[in-house]
Amino acid sequence: MGQALRLIPVDRVDYLQSDSKYTLVAWRNDEGAASEAVVRLPLKDLLPQLDPEQFVQVHRSAIVNLASISHVVRGANETADVHLKGRAEVLRASRSFNHHFRQM
Repeated sequence: MGQALRLIPVDRVDYLQSDSKYTLVAWRNDEGAASEAVVRLPLKDLLPQLDPEQFVQVHRSAIVNLASISHVVRGANETADVHLKGRAEVLRASRSFNHHFRQM
């Protein structure tokens, strides 16, 4: 049996997380439920294809959709925890990428 090809609208993507040569795409399906898919591209190849007004890198292994952020909690050593709307996952923003949240 062949594998199905799923087209995921970029505006439904909550975040992308690196997994070696692959990337986990966390998105919302047609019903708005949290879903996940794995693509065979590294995160570094996907980043230039995303709108920098909508998506920001928060860690070397994570990119988040700004519209999906519920709130950000500042942590120790200039890090932050990024909480997402309707998701239990919390993404860690590293010191290198924390500047995106200084004005929040």
